[in-house]
Amino acid sequence: MKKYRLFYTQEFKKWLLEQTRKDITQIEERLQRISEEAHFGDHKSISDDNTLWELRWRNGRRCITVI
Repeated sequence: MKKYRLFYTQEFKKWLLEQTRKDITQIEERLQRISEEAHFGDHKSISDDNTLWELRWRNGRRCITVI
């Protein structure tokens, strides 16, 4: 199984700290699943070369990730 190593920008860290505790937990759990299980859940490629992905949640939250 492919694993992903995640890197966090300062902008992302700042944005994450502005979220509610519940939202932070959901985001961190999702990123952990990507890192450990290569499971992205609901996502969509938003670049021609498939390196930029939008992670989508049912509540409307969106988060961009680079692969």
